[in-house]
Amino acid sequence: MGTVELLVYRVREISNRPPIRSAAWECERRVQYENEALMLQYWGLLGGRELAVYDTQRRIFRVLRYNYLTLQYLVQWVGHAVDDAVWVSQAEMLKCTSWPLLQTQTCPTTEHIATKGY
Repeated sequence: MGTVELLVYRVREISNRPPIRSAAWECERRVQYENEALMLQYWGLLGGRELAVYDTQRRIFRVLRYNYLTLQYLVQWVGHAVDDAVWVSQAEMLKCTSWPLLQTQTCPTTEHIATKGY
């Protein structure tokens, strides 16, 4: 199964001008990176990510810690809060090929999101 994309509606406020509105499909990881609280609130309203999206493959959002003694990583999954982070082995980590480095970019505020699954 592919990645989950969300339809993101943005509003950019420019002083003394009408707001600029746009909409685009964006990767779930990117939306969570830009506004994690809104992303988690959205999935919460739908009863959780697993109920809203029939995607059994978890994707790594970020690595929080590494244990050198046990060779395990504490990972936060895409669509999940930090409190749901779990330790995974180095072997499991290597199987998760879908966690590219995220680049910081200045983006307008995320106003509304709707799901589209692949």
